[in-house]
Amino acid sequence: MVINLETMLKEMATLQAAGIDVSPRRLRVSHAAHLITPAHRALDQAQEKARGQGKIGTTGRGIGPAYTDKAARRGLRLEDMLDPAAFAEKMANHIQDTNLILRSLYGAEELDASELSKE
Repeated sequence: MVINLETMLKEMATLQAAGIDVSPRRLRVSHAAHLITPAHRALDQAQEKARGQGKIGTTGRGIGPAYTDKAARRGLRLEDMLDPAAFAEKMANHIQDTNLILRSLYGAEELDASELSKE
């Protein structure tokens, strides 16, 4: 699975507001779950834009690029967040790799690695 933590937290808040229990005894996420990052979303949107008339209608949420990273065994996983310093380094490398692709293949604006690592 791939998961966007920002989206998940919003959905959990909506469920809680509706009186649905989303405590850890009811909702569990595997530490092996791969993360959808802002870099995945930027890459998804740049790829779709580059397709021009051949657009496939992606939602631009980064799901495809996250699964690509998962399959290539280079994705970030939830368990990586357990060590904040190591995670910041992994995220910075992830953003750096994505920026190379965004710049060289799509002529798209690069992402700020330091800001995204904080996020």
